[in-house]
Amino acid sequence: MDELNLNILGRDAALSADDPERGREEPGLAVIMMMLHGETFAIPLSQVKEIIRVPHITWVPGAPATVKGIINLRGTVVAVLELAALLGHPAVACGQTSRIVIVDSAGAVAGLLVEEVLGVEEVAYAAIEPSMRTLDEQQRNYVSAQTEAAGRLVGILDIDVVLENSRPAENF
Repeated sequence: MDELNLNILGRDAALSADDPERGREEPGLAVIMMMLHGETFAIPLSQVKEIIRVPHITWVPGAPATVKGIINLRGTVVAVLELAALLGHPAVACGQTSRIVIVDSAGAVAGLLVEEVLGVEEVAYAAIEPSMRTLDEQQRNYVSAQTEAAGRLVGILDIDVVLENSRPAENF
């Protein structure tokens, strides 16, 4: 049976498809839904500190392509990651709907540049499935689960892996 690791979802155990706990009535997982190049992704709300409009981003010489630069967030320097580049897409062109999603993983804080934040959704745990094997290798590294919400297929990102693999703090 397929198993779904729910550690990123704030749960400690993996549930198999035939596990009676999987279908139990639960409040669900609150996620921030966002768009990148026509695809919908989500981040567990528990890992989102805030969402801000895109301020001036300072370019950092020698930073990898996945690091857009740094911002000053109320006196704290925060690295801004080019989430699209991490997922194998071209860089996001900042527009009116672009936002930076400030995330926290084990005390590491970074900003993720996205084209648009669609809002908060609550997804039933029973509707969350392992990510598709058809994802390209680059996306498979970061998309740990999937669901359907508002008629869209949504890839749920593992922020722990995103921040661990991009290691913004070591670049500055």
